[in-house]
Amino acid sequence: KDRALSRARVLANTFTVQCQMGLMDLNMLIAVMNRTNVEQYPAGFEAILVSNASGTPSPLTPLRYCMGPSPSPSCSSSMDDFRTAMAMSLTSSGGSFLGQSYNMASAYMASRILTACGGGGLGVLYILPFVSDQSTFQKYVITAANVVNTALFNDPSDDSSIALVQPASPGVLMTAPMPLCQGSLCTFDPAAEAAVSSGNGTSLNVVGSGGYGAVLAASWTMPFLNVSLVLEIPVAQLQEDILLQLGKQGSVINANLNGTTELLLGRATMVNGTKGFSFLSTPKHFNEVCKPKCPGSATPMVNAVVKCLTGAGYSLDYRNVSVLAAYVCLPRLGAGLVYKVDDAQILQNSLSSVAGYSDIQNSKESSSMELLVGLPYPSNSAATPTAVQYLTNLQDVPGGCTDVSQTPSPQ
Repeated sequence: KDRALSRARVLANTFTVQCQMGLMDLNMLIAVMNRTNVEQYPAGFEAILVSNASGTPSPLTPLRYCMGPSPSPSCSSSMDDFRTAMAMSLTSSGGSFLGQSYNMASAYMASRILTACGGGGLGVLYILPFVSDQSTFQKYVITAANVVNTALFNDPSDDSSIALVQPASPGVLMTAPMPLCQGSLCTFDPAAEAAVSSGNGTSLNVVGSGGYGAVLAASWTMPFLNVSLVLEIPVAQLQEDILLQLGKQGSVINANLNGTTELLLGRATMVNGTKGFSFLSTPKHFNEVCKPKCPGSATPMVNAVVKCLTGAGYSLDYRNVSVLAAYVCLPRLGAGLVYKVDDAQILQNSLSSVAGYSDIQNSKESSSMELLVGLPYPSNSAATPTAVQYLTNLQDVPGGCTDVSQTPSPQ
């Protein structure tokens, strides 16, 4: 469209200048445009001089694809767009649009006014064919689709592909073999054929033309080319993209969770015939304990990914630390999700809540009665605890015990 408009502008400006300088009159202008159409322009291209002398926009130059300067009956059945284009050539702004030319061919018709030749009332109409014939344009589109498929084939991270299919006989590929067809033509299964023949739409989990199993196929009809365009994306690739995105989001969420709480996403792996898992979201303590290998059994993730179970309970995580975990199997993604928190943190949080409640109750007591909450001390050693660490405030020792080893034995 821009090319047609640019050409019309150049012609109009050139002829206007030549007329202003006295180098060309109306008859010379008609002769020059006619000779240019015949000798220089390729098939379908044409420049037409338009006049409004009769009160109706009409061509002054012989129409290249009709006998004589005026459209013959064989050309007049599709004149509406052509008349509109001629009228636009006589306006100050001109314009360009896609329509049917006088010979019923699709073309961009661009127009521009001539301000100096023949006393005014003239315009230039330039016709640029949109398509010389359907088969030629189909070849252009097929070539472009094959270029895209070649690029996709050379991209190891992308197994999607493009196919051009004739709607009248779905399953017949007009493009070169798909990236994974291994040199042979491939066909669609009935579900994919239905999606193509019915026009625009999508089909999930149909057998792809590329020989790589289930795909998501989307199709669009292009009536002016008599073909349908089909984009296929393997379901496995979609799953991979989803898992990678979830893994990234899980890592961000993990970094912002308080305490020992973690949200972990893992995927199934197979090494030497043994099924295992790998983390997709980065564990909080990965750099601390998992280089080169995590010490723990990671029971929650094993349950979710390797055994594909859903549940909750106490077990050992990847650090070999006791945790309370909820785990969910995601079978369609070959993955699992684990949400866990350290057992010690749960106990600490629970005891802190109880201790806080005890302090409130103790403050309300008017007698010498006290409700005390304590932990064995030391609590993180294999040695036998020898004392008590109080979690509640002691009413008779406002500052607390400075040396817990001196705690009275009954307590």
